[in-house]
Amino acid sequence: MILTCPSCGTQYVVKDGAIPPGGRQVRCASCKHSWHQDPEGAADAEPEFHPAEDAPEQPAVPDTNDDESLAEATLIEPRSGPEAEERAYEETKIEAEQSAPIEEPIRESAEAGSSPYENAAFDITRRDAPPAAAEGDWKEPPDAEPQEDEFTPFPAPDEVEPKRRNPVVSIVIVVVVVIVLAALFWFLAPPEFKARLGLAGVSTSPLAVVMSHMDRQRLESGQELLTVTGRVINPTGKEQDVPPLQAQLKTRAGKVIKSWTIPPPARSLAAGATASFNSAEVNVPPGGDELTLTLASEAG
Repeated sequence: MILTCPSCGTQYVVKDGAIPPGGRQVRCASCKHSWHQDPEGAADAEPEFHPAEDAPEQPAVPDTNDDESLAEATLIEPRSGPEAEERAYEETKIEAEQSAPIEEPIRESAEAGSSPYENAAFDITRRDAPPAAAEGDWKEPPDAEPQEDEFTPFPAPDEVEPKRRNPVVSIVIVVVVVIVLAALFWFLAPPEFKARLGLAGVSTSPLAVVMSHMDRQRLESGQELLTVTGRVINPTGKEQDVPPLQAQLKTRAGKVIKSWTIPPPARSLAAGATASFNSAEVNVPPGGDELTLTLASEAG
């Protein structure tokens, strides 16, 4: 059976007997227009126009010029009716929106034994099967690009490694600093302080030191007292400053067991003059057999 939409003229092929004897409501899949469709036999038996009840019964003569039965209308080309231009425009618009061909909208009941013809709206729709994806069109997604670890302990290839300081340079710097500090101490420290530390070297003074007496005796307290006397001589022809004297008590092996500083007997000596000095040191450790007296280096 062929159904034709009265709105857009689209024709549909349905299974024979799909329209029940009482007719049913159908809907066009193209323009969504709904109308009541009678079965094919009922359309042939009943004329479209009925005479009035008061008029005598007369056989109905169909007007072939103005009205047509449903069976005859389904055989007419949709574009040959009186609304050919309007239907042609609507079909062109619908075909532009739909690219897939219209399939036969045959709808059957899924349950056996139940009547497939119910007095409900019969939705004539077009079901397009989704195109199967070709296996050749499928492409494996690209692998993610590896990212560098921000917390790696190894430097990056393009990272410039900082230059390490040469250890020789560090050693040279330390040595220079030590020499500078030693020179400052040697030239700026007072002679008395250097003599106490045992840093006073051989005097460059032209003065001479002569020890005239040395005595060592034990006191009642048990301590030993060491007394030293002598003279400082200026053999030069001009006045000389007198520096402090450095006394050291040593053993026969040369080990220093006690050292002390003797203040200068005078600040300066005139040419050929002499000055006497004496020193007494208490609590001298035993074992000292040799005493040396030297002039401490003068402060420059």
